[in-house]
Amino acid sequence: MYLSLPSPESHALYISARNHAKSALQLAKHSFIIHKYKMSKSFKL
Repeated sequence: MYLSLPSPESHALYISARNHAKSALQLAKHSFIIHKYKMSKSFKL
């Protein structure tokens, strides 16, 4: 649980976790878009 007055360590952990989640979501989104694009190209023959 994130506290209203975090210690520097827990704040750094929170930022790190947030950044990791953000990059994981962007990677998943990018992979999905690329896959969808490739599938649409293969069906337009």
